[in-house]
This record gives sequence, structure tokens and C-alpha cells, in this order.
Amino acid sequence: MNAFKFGPTTWTNKHHGTRTMLRISEVTVNNLDNNQSIKIPPGSPLSLAAVRSGMRLSFQCKQGVCSSCETLLNGTKVRTCVTKVPDVAKITIKKAPR
Repeated sequence: MNAFKFGPTTWTNKHHGTRTMLRISEVTVNNLDNNQSIKIPPGSPLSLAAVRSGMRLSFQCKQGVCSSCETLLNGTKVRTCVTKVPDVAKITIKKAPR
């Protein structure tokens, strides 16, 4: 059984005509704080993925200003309230140290 679901994306390039690329329709999110994994569509709010994977987050401003929701996404600090789940097969998240 294939671990990933794919859906086509079509775009037009003026030099090469129309091309089709496969897009991942589910991203595996691994929460390193509690070793839980979930699957979620790419483009979903990262805050939703974090909460569904069992992470406890504070959301104060919901605009990316206060940094109360800072999380490590594949080792890089991001603010979950303004970050979307990237279009890759697998990501890791961990609560950012204060």
C-alpha cells in the first residue's frame, strides 16, 4: 500500500507548454514533544496540525506578532498562527524553547 496520496497539479510554461506535476495530498506531521504523528492536507494552518498532534500552544495575538505560538518546524522557528503546512511528505514540529 502506498503511504502517500497524490493528486495532479497542472501549470503552463511558455517554453515547455502544459505540464502536470503530482502534489502530495497528505503531510505526515511528527510531534517530537510527545512522539505523536498525524496526517493533514498541505496548506492547512500549522496551528491546527500542532493542536491535533497533541501540542499545547498559547495563541494570544493570532497575527504572528507576540510569538506565544512559536514552534520549531523542521528545526526552524516559526509562528504557527501565520504558517501553513508545507507541501512536502513529512515534517517535524517541536515546541520552541523560551
